[in-house]
Amino acid sequence: MTKAIEDLKDEDLEDIEVDEDEDVEEEAPKAKTKKKPAKAEDPTFGAKELAAHIADLTGDEVNARSLRTLLRKMARDGRINREVSQDNRTRYSWDGPNDPEVKKIVKAYQKGELAAEKKAALDKLKASKSKKDEDADDDD
Repeated sequence: MTKAIEDLKDEDLEDIEVDEDEDVEEEAPKAKTKKKPAKAEDPTFGAKELAAHIADLTGDEVNARSLRTLLRKMARDGRINREVSQDNRTRYSWDGPNDPEVKKIVKAYQKGELAAEKKAALDKLKASKSKKDEDADDDD
């Protein structure tokens, strides 16, 4: 049959209708893409606003990222109502600066819990680094 097709002139080929479903390799199914969940609405008073509120009260520079460290610690201790897990990606949200949890967080910050948490993490890192350096010296 290929010989017969080759013998036909180009103009004759234009007149031939070809069923595209025949002899066509099936396309591989497309990989399913995971749909990202709809982005949650920004909270009216979240970690960013809380950091700004604490900065206004204390005059310290407070960013939301470092403040979330304190929030996770307080959630683990059960002082604020929040499930601590890697799967929990919901945003922190409160009713405003007069929310009872916000007041607890502000008191904890003013007592120096965030600074103490940072210092403990830094001390742990320094101890780990010095131990690693000692082990490297022993190998030489």
